[in-house]
Amino acid sequence: MFPSGRLWKRVREDWHPPSDSAALLTGAAIAICRPIRQALGRLTGEVTRFLIVGFANTALTFAVYLALLPAIPYGWAFSVAFLCGLIFQTAMKIRVVFSSVITVRRVLRYVVYCCSFFAVNLLLLRALVENGGFSPAIASFMTLCVMTPINYVGSRLVIAPEAAEIIPRRRNQQGASP
Repeated sequence: MFPSGRLWKRVREDWHPPSDSAALLTGAAIAICRPIRQALGRLTGEVTRFLIVGFANTALTFAVYLALLPAIPYGWAFSVAFLCGLIFQTAMKIRVVFSSVITVRRVLRYVVYCCSFFAVNLLLLRALVENGGFSPAIASFMTLCVMTPINYVGSRLVIAPEAAEIIPRRRNQQGASP
């Protein structure tokens, strides 16, 4: 008697019944892969929302930056654009991307993170403009490409540290954590 399901259909058709050890290994592989697949599904949705919110934030801040660039120095234009984006992204990343509750503590942690992230961004921008010879518009786009993956990881750790585990913890039969 063969087990039922798609997994065993090929085995039944080939007339090679699995031995007990093969069935055991297959079951173990499925048990190991299931939480990884669930975590990757959750992570994929999170990354997609991060990219959509990030794109909207980038469009907003880049538009403000380019609008202010003819009137004020690029460092000030970048700073004002960053502050506009900070207000937008704080609410959107906490609520939409990481599906967390907006609390004062979470907002303050994220603002501190964003300020340090801003400083690194500004240093990179200045290095590209003043030492690299790039135009301010191109240098801003280059900082975006370099800093986006770093921003995702940092935001996730600051906003939702409890979601920082890639593989969720398994619960035992009583429902308590191991």
